[in-house]
Amino acid sequence: MYTYFERLLDPLAPCDIVAPPRHTVAFIRHFLWPIRWLLVITLAVSGVAALSELSIYVFLGMLVDWMTETPASDFLEAHGLALLGMILVAFVVRPVAVLASRGLSTLALVPGIGNLVRWRNHRYVLRQSLSYFQNDFAGRIAQKVMQTGPNLREAVMNVIDGVWLLVIFLIAAVPAVD
Repeated sequence: MYTYFERLLDPLAPCDIVAPPRHTVAFIRHFLWPIRWLLVITLAVSGVAALSELSIYVFLGMLVDWMTETPASDFLEAHGLALLGMILVAFVVRPVAVLASRGLSTLALVPGIGNLVRWRNHRYVLRQSLSYFQNDFAGRIAQKVMQTGPNLREAVMNVIDGVWLLVIFLIAAVPAVD
């Protein structure tokens, strides 16, 4: 199963050797555009995982309300179908969505994005003239090549992980404020 996720992103895939753009948005788009389908899928699966996490809290609130309103003898008859749906979401949808989300993030994107950016930057730097290296410290150039990938990866992972949970929980909190 790990192999499936690990093979979704090939960081060494052939591409044109061009200078990375200087502006931030263009720079990010330059490196992420080839893997946009994987990012969209990961974002969608992470959204399902976040919604399923939120549904657990909603289900608990509904159960408490039902238990206070419904007599014990009529509980299964009145709420049996809804309970079955809750069980399906809690024990099937949520684990599958969370595992798929973590697999896409941890096994495909985390190693893939960093290595993709690093490899493309390395290939670009290799084509430079000797004077390019003489006019700058080699350590600074190496540092830029090595650190750009992990930094871009962290930015992408923070957006995928943080934004979904923030948006979902903020939307869920609005009815509670009323």
